[in-house]
Amino acid sequence: MDYKNLFEKFNEGGKLLLPDATITFDVIPWSKHPTFEGVELKHIITSERTDGQFSYHLVRIAPNKRLVIIFMKNNWKRMK
Repeated sequence: MDYKNLFEKFNEGGKLLLPDATITFDVIPWSKHPTFEGVELKHIITSERTDGQFSYHLVRIAPNKRLVIIFMKNNWKRMK
């Protein structure tokens, strides 16, 4: 497998196969992150669909930008 372009393979041809559905990534639009400049997400599965149990995203971070998240016991905090 060519790992150099793995991210683009997920972006353009990736799929999530579920027991009752297939979610193709290329039809999902990129959304700008509301807090972190230069960070975009594809919302593959949102917490609304899982009753808040989890969410699943493809994350794209622009060059020279960063996303810092500190995980703490049952809670998380964003740092700039």
